Amino acid sequence: MVVDYVDGRLWKEDGPDIFYEIGVSAGAKARRYAEQNGKVSLTVVSSPTAGELVIGLDEDQAAMVVGCVDRRVFFRERNVRSRKDAMEVILIATSGIGLSK
Repeated sequence: MVVDYVDGRLWKEDGPDIFYEIGVSAGAKARRYAEQNGKVSLTVVSSPTAGELVIGLDEDQAAMVVGCVDRRVFFRERNVRSRKDAMEVILIATSGIGLSK
């Protein structure tokens, strides 16, 4: 796994390719992505440590987005081809929220 510690990218060979952004409106971008792409399934969950997470899955495009609303972090992922990839992305996103503190 390669990590770029500024707004940028995390990736794994033959696995998910994750772009992330830290900023005031970053958390709301997942909702906007789902609104603009009708085939995206949207899930909203809350966690005591991560706050509100907005997760959009676009199976047709092998893509997903994760918005950590309370932490102001947005993740956009490509090459999400399996449930394992999706879980890996969510784990990275929820552990990566510490970048915005």
